[in-house]
Amino acid sequence: MSATGSMLGVVADFAGEEILHRIQRIAAERTIGTPVAYVAPPRRSADDLVGTWSDSILAKLPRAMSPELMCRFARTPEFIALTRMLIAVDIVAEGTAPKRRIMSSVGAALEDFYRGLPGVNRPGSSSVAWQSNPEIFTPVFGQAFFTQMDEQCARAADNIKHRTRSTQDAHRWAFSIVATDIMNSISTSLEYLTRDVARRTSLDWVDRYRMLFTANHREITSPDLHVRRTVDYTDLFVGPTVFRLDTKSMRPHTGRQPDLNADTFTRFYTAIDRSVLVGDPGGGKSTSSTVAALELAREYNLVPFIVVLRELEEPEFHLPTLLSNLLHRRYEIEASAESIMKLLHEDSALIVFDGLDEVFNNADRAHLAKKIESIAKAYQFLKILVTCRKIGYATAALNPQLFTAYEIGSFSERRIETYVKQWFSVQPDVRSDEVVHAVRDFMEQSTGMRDLTENPLLLAFMCVLYRGLGTIPEDRASLYEKCIELLLSERDRHFRIVVDIPNVATTKTALARLAHFELDRETITGFTEQAIVDELVPFLAERTFASRQQAEEFVHAMLARCRGRAWIFTDIGLDRNDRDLFTFTHASFREYFGALYFVRTHQSVHAVVDHLYPLVTAGKSEIYAQVCCALFEERSLAGASDVIAAMVDKLRGDFPASRHSTYSDMRGRSADESRRMTKRRVGAAYLAGIANCVPLSTAAMRSLLRFALEQLTFDDSAAVARLLDPVSKHHQAIIELLAEDFTKNIVELPAEPTTRRQLWFAIHARYLLAAPGPAVIKPRAVVAINQVTLAVGPYLRKFAGNLDIEYVMLLQSGHADLDQFTGLSEVRFDKVFVFLFEQYVSPLSTLGPTSMAEWIFDSFASHRRSVMPVARVAMFLRCFEAGLREQLKSLGAHSIPDHPAVAVDHFDYFPLLKRVAGYAVECRTALLFLVAARVELNEKLVPSVPVTPRATVAEWARDLRVAPDLAAWLDLWAQDRKDLWSPPPQVAE
Repeated sequence: MSATGSMLGVVADFAGEEILHRIQRIAAERTIGTPVAYVAPPRRSADDLVGTWSDSILAKLPRAMSPELMCRFARTPEFIALTRMLIAVDIVAEGTAPKRRIMSSVGAALEDFYRGLPGVNRPGSSSVAWQSNPEIFTPVFGQAFFTQMDEQCARAADNIKHRTRSTQDAHRWAFSIVATDIMNSISTSLEYLTRDVARRTSLDWVDRYRMLFTANHREITSPDLHVRRTVDYTDLFVGPTVFRLDTKSMRPHTGRQPDLNADTFTRFYTAIDRSVLVGDPGGGKSTSSTVAALELAREYNLVPFIVVLRELEEPEFHLPTLLSNLLHRRYEIEASAESIMKLLHEDSALIVFDGLDEVFNNADRAHLAKKIESIAKAYQFLKILVTCRKIGYATAALNPQLFTAYEIGSFSERRIETYVKQWFSVQPDVRSDEVVHAVRDFMEQSTGMRDLTENPLLLAFMCVLYRGLGTIPEDRASLYEKCIELLLSERDRHFRIVVDIPNVATTKTALARLAHFELDRETITGFTEQAIVDELVPFLAERTFASRQQAEEFVHAMLARCRGRAWIFTDIGLDRNDRDLFTFTHASFREYFGALYFVRTHQSVHAVVDHLYPLVTAGKSEIYAQVCCALFEERSLAGASDVIAAMVDKLRGDFPASRHSTYSDMRGRSADESRRMTKRRVGAAYLAGIANCVPLSTAAMRSLLRFALEQLTFDDSAAVARLLDPVSKHHQAIIELLAEDFTKNIVELPAEPTTRRQLWFAIHARYLLAAPGPAVIKPRAVVAINQVTLAVGPYLRKFAGNLDIEYVMLLQSGHADLDQFTGLSEVRFDKVFVFLFEQYVSPLSTLGPTSMAEWIFDSFASHRRSVMPVARVAMFLRCFEAGLREQLKSLGAHSIPDHPAVAVDHFDYFPLLKRVAGYAVECRTALLFLVAARVELNEKLVPSVPVTPRATVAEWARDLRVAPDLAAWLDLWAQDRKDLWSPPPQVAE
């Protein structure tokens, strides 16, 4: 709230929040070094704004205007939008001309508001000037109102600048982008913000539409065997974990993340501004976006629209016209494009663009991405949410300067159990006393199948199969097959009933043909019944039936069975000519049957590779490719292995390793090279996903593993993480191959950078667990990798004599011993001591520590210490303390490192000291000496930065009861009678 509590100040603060949050978000995206995952606070409602009016305004109020009516006007979307524009003008200091235009529009809006009040005579025409009707508005009132509004907006602008004060270019750039974009929209927005302010008659359709939207979308489909069942979303929907996504690495953002045990879904939808929600197929993107729209409409009176992108006839469209047609066609609402335009220019609407990845044509997908960006720039206050599959997002990513990316995380075990309980609770044939037993038995049977139950769509299918068959399939391919068999055989084990139906195999053939036909089309809008008959009858008559009449009878019978079911293939509504439309209920089923058709009509490895390769490099239709390979494996011995091995060779040949070291280093990289490396990254992760669904030969597995390990060269661990997932069917074999390769190549470690990077990843994979947000790699996979690093320890010991990166890996892999620190000459110990604070060049620039000191401090200070290598660090500290004790008499005056690992920012030592207090005295003592060395290094190299006083370090040593002789040395050091470092060399002027 403003300092004065005036209504104009309250509104200015409220309007400024939107600008502030957008600046902070954009600045966080652009920050170089350690990025910050900006988390917006929950959205507030304008209805909650309360304030007072100054005496100068109250004394000059127009006739029939009261403080209460003025408050009503101040809460209107039009006035809040105009206030936000005025704040943007103050931020960029654009002078008085834009202010005069905005103030004139405020006057016109207030005049329109006044004349829309009951009982006020409204002339046929009027000027927008305040002076146009002296009986209604007076220049004196206008001057007082404008003066105070200008003051409050200027104060709000200063407050925004103060709250985002930073010397970083990112903040200055964000100020420029946000404020300038708002400024650029002024000319087109003012026209719509000054009309129909009080009565809003042009928007009299909004309340009815919001009611119909809620009625149409609050029921979500629950898969069932016999009927299309819908359930109120409040009875079934389980809010997923939603976290910020770094679109460069496609990993959880490395900055601060929300508490994953909290209600992150609510935080997500209340903070929607310009947002992208990505996730895996069946992960709940569409359902979550619909629920977000419903909740925003209910809590904040936003007007939601859902545009299914695959249903667009053209990628180029006029948004108000598109929405007008959508309201007419889907909701029987007549709303003019002009009235919708007014809504879009206010802070009153949300548009969900659902399924960017489902636009099959790559050119259209890229064009739509640009179109959505243009819409964001044209309507500055419009809330936009775009959904897309994660693996395909990189090929048509929206500009991160405009859009914040979020990812739907996998269901946690708690959310899985909650969903299963709610699913059984809404089943009409499951008694309340049976729910507890069903949930417990389901959770027990699904143990070890977390990769399936983590996906909401597959979890729903598994619930249906459990109820219908009393068992759960073991993998994704079997899951789809069982789903289809259960539906098509019409078997209900609960009632022991089998209904006479058309041939199951023929039905699968027919659906396979339809899926192939639909996947070949540019857009997926469904089939009319006649189109299905025209497509299937000649196809089946030629291959399956003796006559055309038999084929036609079969097709009509099949459609009769599919009508009204929300299972695999069903009717979805009417086309423009009021004809029934049919399509697959989910893209996953369309992809399954499309894959079935392809494999039945193509027999060679070459044909499968040529067909799937464009999907692999584009990250599209992953389930389709998985099923293709699984079905091809059934038809051809080792067929999936041959396909994957051939695909790896093709990726290597088409996208050779870049001369740049990382994906994140874009400097000097051409657009073509960047695209090639993106395709290589997407392809590697894609093939790792396919591998989890099919049997693999040792040769194919080794080829894929080595290709995934090569990706570590480019700071890309996505493929390796997928292969090492403990629930992967090849997990143990992958670990064995990894150990075999490391052992074989370790002798060439210094001369072989690829092996060095791979071993560095194995040693420091746990850093991926310590990062905020959901882990990229599973803890059990890290444990398995650690076993590999222990196995190669004996081979690393040959590098113990050299103070280089191999020596670092020896120590950090847990192979420190007393011989490396005791019995050393003074010169050798000096070199070892200095090396602990020397910054080295990491084999993988974005993974692991950059100095031994950082490795030690991070391990004890990390907020996720349970996953850090504390045991390895403790082993190192014990050995290092023995060396300190031997060298105590001559300890000190070490040479300053050439590239010192100084802590420029203030480091909080208290968590570190608190955690080390429970360790052996040798560990406590060695750590205090390292703290002292770091403090003194900062003293000497960055004297302008405040550091912890030496006396405080000595006091810590006493509190931790370190070894008496070493504590005495630290006391002398605290009195400046001893130094650990020599003075830094003087730089010649």
